[in-house]
Amino acid sequence: MEPIEGRWVCRRCFESNEAAATACERCGLERGADPATADPGVADPQQPQPWAAPTQAPARPVWQKLALRFWWVGLIVVVAAGGWYFSARRDDSGQIANSGNLQMNDLRVGDCFDLKDPGAEVVDEVEAKPCTQAHQFEMFHVSNMPDGEYPSDEQFNAWIEQNCLPAFTAYVGQSFEESLLEVLPVTPTEDAWDDDTSVQCALAGPENEQLTSSLRGSAR
Repeated sequence: MEPIEGRWVCRRCFESNEAAATACERCGLERGADPATADPGVADPQQPQPWAAPTQAPARPVWQKLALRFWWVGLIVVVAAGGWYFSARRDDSGQIANSGNLQMNDLRVGDCFDLKDPGAEVVDEVEAKPCTQAHQFEMFHVSNMPDGEYPSDEQFNAWIEQNCLPAFTAYVGQSFEESLLEVLPVTPTEDAWDDDTSVQCALAGPENEQLTSSLRGSAR
């Protein structure tokens, strides 16, 4: 580099140095040296340094991928209720014909519903609706876990992965991995376990979308 007003500019870090300096004050490159062949010297702390290639993160289990697409945090659980009262009504085919209250564990595959309190961790009652009315969730799978001690989170997660995800593909017509839809898993509380071992999985639209029709066979 040509000297500027008696100073010279380093060809590696472009620092302006005193005319009498024989090496760059910043990076140590000797005056006039070719930076491509010179000793690297002292790295410039103010210059951006290259990032080391990140180590590859371990593959996430399917359940963790599932959880990443929940707009809520954690599993929503259901408690057994003392009675079976509900005001939602079904038609002769078993479809919900009139919206109203319904016990969570009384929902069937194909039922559409809203949570009364989306932030609640324990749910015993929902607002069931015909799927043609605006709603947020649609039940697509219900199954019972084996009797025994109350399952751990890992056992619940494994059951959901092994049962709800294949049911998702069969119900929607597209795999969960390829779909934009989300999943709401519902599990019984420990207090309810002796009377209720069912696990329910419901569909939800992306980004809290309001749905106005069934997602069965939608291939979304």
